[in-house]
Amino acid sequence: MSERVVDLGARLPVRPPVGASDFWFAQIELRLTRIEAAMARLERQLWLMIALGAVGLMLAVGRFGF
Repeated sequence: MSERVVDLGARLPVRPPVGASDFWFAQIELRLTRIEAAMARLERQLWLMIALGAVGLMLAVGRFGF
């Protein structure tokens, strides 16, 4: 009986062939990235409006004493 259990020779990893759906997935990922960027920009604008409103309210309360 041989003492060698497995062959440890160097083998290159086998990649599956590129399918036609990879292009479709790349297009979807690009669109989702653009949507995420637009949502992040909208979120920043919303927080800016909330902060400016809070500052304006504090100034109005301080000046007019509501």
